[in-house]
Amino acid sequence: MEVPKIPNIEISKNIVLNKNEQYLSIDEITKKIPFIDIKPTDLGSTDNYNETRILEEYLKRTDENKLLLYKAALQLSIIGYGNKNYGFVRTDNDKVITLEEIFKQNNIKFLEKQNAKYNDYDLSARRLIRLFRYQIQKFIIDNNRPSYLWTKYADKKNIKLISICFPGGEHLVNTLEEAEFMLETYGNLDISLNTKFRKRLQRVFIARGMMSPNYFLEKNY
Repeated sequence: MEVPKIPNIEISKNIVLNKNEQYLSIDEITKKIPFIDIKPTDLGSTDNYNETRILEEYLKRTDENKLLLYKAALQLSIIGYGNKNYGFVRTDNDKVITLEEIFKQNNIKFLEKQNAKYNDYDLSARRLIRLFRYQIQKFIIDNNRPSYLWTKYADKKNIKLISICFPGGEHLVNTLEEAEFMLETYGNLDISLNTKFRKRLQRVFIARGMMSPNYFLEKNY
């Protein structure tokens, strides 16, 4: 995907700003510290999401619990949740089980604070959705069953984007068109619910190298 280019900006060449030489000119500094071409991907991230370890943790569950967590991820992303109500799913024996029960018996973190910190192996409700993003997308396509994010908040003109329009779908985005669509959709959700999900998407797209911080300054997001 083409990342929006930062406009050509002339580097400031201001000389000393005061007589005490508190600040050096660009020539004085770069003579001692020359410019080096460093890739943005060389910079570290505070995001401790390690999908390999999360998958390993999921695979430790029994087959029965793996299936329940699969259904839980679909429930969260397709039907949605809110007000501390995660809903329920049905087992293959047609028994109703709440997602809270599933989470508790599988040590899945939920009802956490918005900025809660997790270690590499912690499974949370949101991490489950992200881990199952491909399965969720296939469920939408196979069953013609869109997510609440599409039915309630999306611009329906671009039907081809229906399969990425769900919580966690931002991690399937590959084009600027898809990214802008998801930003607009979450913007509609934020306006409706007085939330700030679009800010989180901005961080996701910047971290993935799909958009630069300057893109959002220009858009006034």
